[in-house]
Amino acid sequence: MEEATQLMIAAIKAQTSQSPLRTFAIAYIHDLEDIASKSAEEVERQQLCISYVDELETIPAKAYIRLLDFCMVKKTPRPYTFCHGSNISQQQSSVQTPLPGARATRNASPPLDDLPGADIIIRTSDMVEFRVHRVILNMGAPGLLRISPTPYQHSPDSSDNGIPSSNALPLLQLAEKCETISTLLRMCYPCDSPILLSNFDALYTAAKKYSMQMVMDRLRHELINLLKGCDDSEPYYLLACRHSFKDIVYKSAKAFSERDLGVWIAVERKPKSIWRQSFDAVPASAVFRLLQFHRKTKAEALALTSKWVPKPHRFGNVFDPTTTFDAVANACQLPAYRPSRYPCWLSLFMSKVRPVLEEKPRGSSIRDKVMDILLDLQGELLNAQSKQICTMCRRSITTEQLKRMVRDFADKVDEVANKVNLPSAIASSMVIESHK
Repeated sequence: MEEATQLMIAAIKAQTSQSPLRTFAIAYIHDLEDIASKSAEEVERQQLCISYVDELETIPAKAYIRLLDFCMVKKTPRPYTFCHGSNISQQQSSVQTPLPGARATRNASPPLDDLPGADIIIRTSDMVEFRVHRVILNMGAPGLLRISPTPYQHSPDSSDNGIPSSNALPLLQLAEKCETISTLLRMCYPCDSPILLSNFDALYTAAKKYSMQMVMDRLRHELINLLKGCDDSEPYYLLACRHSFKDIVYKSAKAFSERDLGVWIAVERKPKSIWRQSFDAVPASAVFRLLQFHRKTKAEALALTSKWVPKPHRFGNVFDPTTTFDAVANACQLPAYRPSRYPCWLSLFMSKVRPVLEEKPRGSSIRDKVMDILLDLQGELLNAQSKQICTMCRRSITTEQLKRMVRDFADKVDEVANKVNLPSAIASSMVIESHK
């Protein structure tokens, strides 16, 4: 067996130069750090990090994110570890149910510590006890009642705090922690139950496990609302992939920007990050297809900066409403712009919006910076010494024309971006089933 293993390792190593990305994935799966490191160096040398091989379906997103970190972030320290302590089977440690009496129990926070008429006790893995009603669980969490109850046993240092009925109530021992179970039970009862995005993954996983359909629907709705007001880089996309929220996958993919990849890399470097479960459970191919989608969208948006022209009927001004874009463009005195029919001020505008589209190719990114863009353009138009704006254009272009142009251009960016289709594989279930 050892000889066969050595032959297999030699065969994998021999493919490092020819198929470095595939070799990296195979080495990661088998925890072959030396081969994974050499393959990563070859991927970087051949610039293949944004490439696809079938093996990306079998390794977790965190492995691919680490590879992107190695290849794309210039300040990545060497040597760099890819496999050690990061294998999926090692990372997903099973939660062991504590034995009754192993350590002191404590009551949950009110009102779930002693609800009137409570007829069952739920104990979490961190030894917190909730006294609740079967009828509520039957409606809101029927999966809990499928767990075989055990007779209540006191822990050595526990106290009933004046509650004499504990011995008579059946006990459900759960693997989840108090924070998760408390939120889920409060969503079943008429209690305040604030939902923190940091705990979303644990909440939805437990709700699905215990057949809490109403809770699952509410959590999904909360995630959609959070995404609507999102202006940061939290990985909604990976959460949506992990739980197969197809519509949220698409919306979060469209909201993705290049800075998000940097945030993911920073998150992956933190072993105790709240997002690591999603990085473990979602395949690397989901990240690859997201980057592919983003690059294609960006290419379409950037192409507008060399071919888009304002609508003629939108270019009139208060002095002459019949003025067309062609008339203004042809009046430009800087001949360098004439072959592309771009007057000097429009060429200057395109130079301002290109960096914005490079980061996030959406019309909203233009609208968010509209004031900065207009101030820059107006500054050049008012500056008589500027060599970027000719005298004729400085006299003829108005602020209102510029505002309409920015709005029209942002709308056009959205139009072309919305035509880019998300790869179909992203919209399917993205969980690595074999490692759940």
